[in-house]
Amino acid sequence: MIALLDHLATTGEENGILVFDRQSLSVMLVIFAQAHLPITAMHLSRLAISALHDPRTAPRSWTELFWLADRNWQNPVSLGLLVMPMVKSRVLPSPTFAIFSLTCLLATITPITMSRAWPAQSESMTVNGTITANCSSLDKLGQVDPKSQLSVGVALCTGQTEGADIQAYYNENSDDEFFSGSGSVYGLNVTSIPGFLLRNQGCFPMKGASRPASNSDDDLKRWCDGTGLNETWHSSTLNGSNGIVLHMSWCSNFYANASYNARWMSEPNASATAAIAVTATNGGSPLVSGLIRCDLSISSGTADVVYQSFYDAAFRKFQHHPPTDAASVQSDVPYHPLYAALYYITQLGGNNGSADTTLNQLNIGIDDEDYDYTPNIDDVASAIDSVAYCMAGSLASLSEAPVHLNYTMLESLDIVQWRRKPRYIVATLISIAGWFLLLVYSTVKMYRPTFGGSLNSYVAARLLADSPELVEGHCCGELKSNPKLHAPFGCVADVRADEPVGHIGVVASKEPRCALDRKRREYSLTILQITTQGLIIKHFHNVSALLSGMRAAI
Repeated sequence: MIALLDHLATTGEENGILVFDRQSLSVMLVIFAQAHLPITAMHLSRLAISALHDPRTAPRSWTELFWLADRNWQNPVSLGLLVMPMVKSRVLPSPTFAIFSLTCLLATITPITMSRAWPAQSESMTVNGTITANCSSLDKLGQVDPKSQLSVGVALCTGQTEGADIQAYYNENSDDEFFSGSGSVYGLNVTSIPGFLLRNQGCFPMKGASRPASNSDDDLKRWCDGTGLNETWHSSTLNGSNGIVLHMSWCSNFYANASYNARWMSEPNASATAAIAVTATNGGSPLVSGLIRCDLSISSGTADVVYQSFYDAAFRKFQHHPPTDAASVQSDVPYHPLYAALYYITQLGGNNGSADTTLNQLNIGIDDEDYDYTPNIDDVASAIDSVAYCMAGSLASLSEAPVHLNYTMLESLDIVQWRRKPRYIVATLISIAGWFLLLVYSTVKMYRPTFGGSLNSYVAARLLADSPELVEGHCCGELKSNPKLHAPFGCVADVRADEPVGHIGVVASKEPRCALDRKRREYSLTILQITTQGLIIKHFHNVSALLSGMRAAI
């Protein structure tokens, strides 16, 4: 079996040795793993009863006799449980127990090392193909209507858009994300999928000296003019129905429309930075206030999508490609996701009656009586970051178009192939060789005609019945609780050699003993058979006489 396994692992050919194929070999390996140890233990149990005849291989104590009968040498667990009793009782096991334990230990680890030496693997092949999926088309990315972008972005943030499952793929080496519409390419490794890369440094509270003196509009505007964040300025106040008033002012280095910065999406790294001042009160009492800075950049192009598992996809090899220049009849250009998020919060949220929705999105307007929540500036910054992601998802959704994509995938084949691992092969051969040598040595050393098929608990109890003094005063309990059984065992022999029918008993190692004689054993069996037949004949005559008396009486 090992030769066949190694041949298949080396060449992959089924018929190189004998007539076994992969399926037959798989069955053989299962049978070997299940039967290797039990068959070994069964043979050793037969040798154990033969070992009782020789003082050199017999157990050294009555306690060890029961260990052998209970097969405590068969598995590492039961063997490990005997370590402490051996140490406490100072019982040194015989060489037989040690050899049996080592043989079974090798039989246990052999299937394990064999499975590692020739591991089975399902064969697979790479399949190439083409798939059509809805992706963020570079032809449409630069033509998204900003009003639609804001509308869909708000719907994504509030969960009002069904089926808008925008695909966002992560990168293993950075926090960048790649957006590519809602097209599903699950399980496929796709090359050059169009979309846009979002590099989000995040929104965080401003700390340190390099910030406005306060979160007032005048201080913020003065600071924005000095740092170059003066392309856009907005200020708005939202009045919630629950008494919460939010005043938010912000400036940014980004602005675009049909006549100014119209080609901002063509830049390799279109970045936007914003500074935000937040002041919220509840019934005139201060609720939350602070300064926030956000940094976000976007770049259109293509990337390869690689699936680590069915639900775990990453993008690699991003390459910048500007959106396709095409004649457009629209009156404006799409907004940067960060700009769109702040514009929605400070302008649309206050002008179209959705102040409560906006306050809840910013983690400020939570007024549930069962929910004890105190807003803080960190949560507001995190909420603004989430709205920016919604606006990026809106941009990906509105630029969707059917795109033909090339993909590769691994297709599993219904073929099992074994691989070779030389380190474990050596360990397997050593364990099998050791197991075989110990088994041959034990058989040559111990095997002889004996009085039973195997050493079991009945045999041990039968031998102990001739020495009742060893259990006197110990009517129950465990084996380790009877110190009398630590007495030397000796060996077994025919203790009634001068009688027609012998008797197997235990004698001291130095006493003269009569070995079992097969002819004497057959003679004893013949005497037993003759005696049994005589009893049967005598019983038959008694029954016949009884029947004759009954007939005479009738």
